Amino acid sequence: MYEQQQIITINLFDGSTRELSYLKSNSLLIESDRELQFFHQTFYDYTFSRQFVESKKSLEKYIKENSQSLYVRSVIKMVIEYYREYDHKEYIRLLRVLVTSASYRFHLKTLVISSFATIKKPTADEMNIASKYILPNFNYAQLFISEVHSSGWFNFLLDKDVPSNYFLYSEKWYHRLYKKLVLKKIISVDYWPDYNYKKQSTDRVTLNLRLFVSNSKDNIEAILNYLIKIPEFEGKQNFMEHFLTDIDHWDNPKLLPLFDIYLAPEDSDTVKDNFWFYHTLEKIIVHDPIFVFNKIKKIILRDFDEDGMFADFSHDQVTLFEKINEIHPDKSFDFFFEIYNSVAEETRFAGSYEEVGSVLYDSYTFSSDIEDAENERADFFLQKVLVNYIKSKVKDYPFFITFFNKYKNSDSVSILKILILGLLEYTELYKKEILDLIKIIYLKNGFSASDDKFQFYLRNLISKSISMYDSYDKEKIVEILLSVKDPHEMYSFSGKESRNEFGSYYGKKKYLFLDILPKTERNSFPVLKKTHMELQRRFPDLQIREFRNNRVRWSVVGAPLPSKAYDNMKMQDWKKTILKYGDTYIRKRNSHSSEGGKTEHCRAFGDAVTSNPEKFYPFLAELLKDNNVSADYLASGIEALIKSNFDTEMLHTLYKQHISRKLDSVNSLHAVRNIDYFINHKSVDAEIMTFLCELLLSVTESNMIKNSKDLLNASLNSLRGAAAHRIIKCSYDYSLQEQIFSTLEQITEDPDDSVIAAILYNLAYLNNFNLERSFKIFLKLIDTDNLEILKNAFRPASYFRNKYYEEMKPFFNKIIENEELHKDGGILIALNWFSGFDKDKICFNKFMSKSSTAKLEILRTAEANIFTDGQIDVKCLDVFFHFLEGDKEFSSAYAGFVLRKFKRSNFKVLLPFMKKYAQSEVYNNEPRYFLQYLLKCSKDYPIECLDLVRKMNFKRVPNVQQRGRYDSEPVQLILSIYSSLNNHFKNNKKQIEVSLNIFDSMMKLDHLRFSANNALDKL
Repeated sequence: MYEQQQIITINLFDGSTRELSYLKSNSLLIESDRELQFFHQTFYDYTFSRQFVESKKSLEKYIKENSQSLYVRSVIKMVIEYYREYDHKEYIRLLRVLVTSASYRFHLKTLVISSFATIKKPTADEMNIASKYILPNFNYAQLFISEVHSSGWFNFLLDKDVPSNYFLYSEKWYHRLYKKLVLKKIISVDYWPDYNYKKQSTDRVTLNLRLFVSNSKDNIEAILNYLIKIPEFEGKQNFMEHFLTDIDHWDNPKLLPLFDIYLAPEDSDTVKDNFWFYHTLEKIIVHDPIFVFNKIKKIILRDFDEDGMFADFSHDQVTLFEKINEIHPDKSFDFFFEIYNSVAEETRFAGSYEEVGSVLYDSYTFSSDIEDAENERADFFLQKVLVNYIKSKVKDYPFFITFFNKYKNSDSVSILKILILGLLEYTELYKKEILDLIKIIYLKNGFSASDDKFQFYLRNLISKSISMYDSYDKEKIVEILLSVKDPHEMYSFSGKESRNEFGSYYGKKKYLFLDILPKTERNSFPVLKKTHMELQRRFPDLQIREFRNNRVRWSVVGAPLPSKAYDNMKMQDWKKTILKYGDTYIRKRNSHSSEGGKTEHCRAFGDAVTSNPEKFYPFLAELLKDNNVSADYLASGIEALIKSNFDTEMLHTLYKQHISRKLDSVNSLHAVRNIDYFINHKSVDAEIMTFLCELLLSVTESNMIKNSKDLLNASLNSLRGAAAHRIIKCSYDYSLQEQIFSTLEQITEDPDDSVIAAILYNLAYLNNFNLERSFKIFLKLIDTDNLEILKNAFRPASYFRNKYYEEMKPFFNKIIENEELHKDGGILIALNWFSGFDKDKICFNKFMSKSSTAKLEILRTAEANIFTDGQIDVKCLDVFFHFLEGDKEFSSAYAGFVLRKFKRSNFKVLLPFMKKYAQSEVYNNEPRYFLQYLLKCSKDYPIECLDLVRKMNFKRVPNVQQRGRYDSEPVQLILSIYSSLNNHFKNNKKQIEVSLNIFDSMMKLDHLRFSANNALDKL
């Protein structure tokens, strides 16, 4: 009954059917698998442990009768906890026996010690157990201290000076002996970790860190006082950094000096990407914003000083600054505004303001475009914070009016822009202030400077507010508007015959100010209306939101005609505009910078054809007859028909007419690429083939490609190379056979390397025509020492070797002797042996000895072919056996092999290999995929998986920065094996014992213990 964790016999319910139904219907009892459980398992635990203890059952006997199974852990835990209150003396005796006796497994000791550490208020007897039996054994101490989360145990450890002993842990004679044995390679570094001083010292400091962090919330004062007394120890800087960054609550004032010592960067550091520095400041900001401001002010100012307008904030900086703004918006504004003002003063420049006699000045650093803010641009971020705050405060009249009055007379355009953006949020409330600001800027000649975003904000402010004023005030605003000008309204440019010509923006800026006004307001003043109409005739297409930026001028080139014009174009309109924007058309870049020319009109024409191909087909046929039409439009139209999947036969007619014209190299390349459409529809005829062949045979020195490191890609983008690709891909049509072969045979010694590469790469397509003739071309093309050309021969070689292996031996020797050809070329060498061509394995062995790349290529080929036709290939498997002692670089190849090829269905056939692999260094370097595979197979093959796990070494601590590291997989695997073995307990007693031994060994490893405890909680 106890073995099954039952507190009553099953037949007890026989006379209580109605009561039982009631309890179940109200969820007080839960029925599962013909068993009943209390809805609250804690109550069950209590009842069970009470009955066990009070009936004088022996816990030691119970443990041994159940073979110290993992499944009795919950019973042991609850019985010991019950004994603590019921019979403290017996409880202490049990603790001592379970901890000290060698008869009990480590997983049970772990359970007892971990539970023991969770006690909130330990008694004197419990402290005595800890002092005598736990702390002297470091393995036990690790278990215990890792689980301490109470002031009772924490203060006990401080009183015992345990942390100090760990910090000052000294090297002993056996540590030095161990080091010598490792240096002489008598033992491996993982052989005796208990004697590895570096590991033992690090483990103790790490344990202290865990103890202090876990108890910092309730014991921070005691921790800080203790740390102050500790003398210097190796790794203290690193320890303090980790400790401080793990603290969540920074309300203790003693912490801040430690931040300065251990986390604050040196002045020479850039600290942009110092995550922990900024992350910790995020926690400090809640309690002490002034401290944080002092830490970051110098850094921000230095960023602006060094990088100016190109300064940016890292993600960590932005995250901190946003949190500051969220928690302390008022203080944040004051802080960032002070920096903003300081930087603006340091980087001031007069620019066009000086030209017009204005005292205003701008800043080199701050973008003239405040609202288009990108968070990580330092200037944008700062301005966004300030503007958003001001906008949020405009309804707070006392605040805003104070701020306005303080800065309305500022000569800094950077500050005035912030004021204006605030006023724009609530013009009705600040009628007087808006007019005052407009007048102040006017008196400083602020409306006469170059057009920029400041002027844009001004005209928006006037436009939005003018309706509020009486006629007198409006007259003043009209006077200001009519005075608007730009100091650079005249410009010069190079015209025909290199003579300077002059253009004019005269009145453009004034027009922008007038055009944005409400129409009723503008028309109510005849002078404004008249001036606006005159300027509108001068600038008919001007967008009212356009402005010239003094710092960077961006423009987008569009089609030469308005979009509405394209929507309503008839065929005669298209013909007229195609002739207008032809090959001789020159864009007027200065007067119409956003209007494109032929290229953009071609694009618009192509879009129109794509949307209605049937309508435009006759029109394209008509255009082909007109020699005045640029070939660019015809190419664009044909590509549009292809894009719309137009009828192949009809397209043939247009296409042939197009290629019969004299095309330049660009349009010829487009025409060659268009042939893909006909190849896909298998409709290439002799005329199109002739076009391709003539292109390929027309060798010219210009645009010839030699010495490229990527000949194949280069060939795709060259005219003759592109033609070579298409010619061979027409090999589906036997009527074209002679034309294709005769052309290729004429250019086997072509001077253009990319053409040779294109032919080589695609040559196998011709094997269906005539294998022998194709192979002769192959031999001529590979008769070269150009390795870049030879790299393109691997694909056709894989087909030719089946018949011409002997003839290809010189080529295979080139692969072997040139390491540059080992990558990809090694596949051929490996396949020659796997397929039986390299019978004596001479080439294979020679190649294998040449380079690591060669070995990796052999492994890659073996993986690809190991399960050909569903059967394992012995030769391929032999390759994987051969390289098991390989270097670290082979680990990824083996891990990939396991990931891609290991299936549950082939477990048995791979078992001999897995037995070797589980003990190899290549497995140890990247074990994760193999462990995951065994986890999948453990249910069906628990004994075999257990045997494999026995061969593994889990002592090495995984490096989180390395690929293939494991996490909880070893623990999950052994528990899965253990569970499967227990399904047939009587037959697997020996194996169950072994699995518990392995699990015990895992529990002793700090890097696996956490995973083991988590897994046991779910068991």
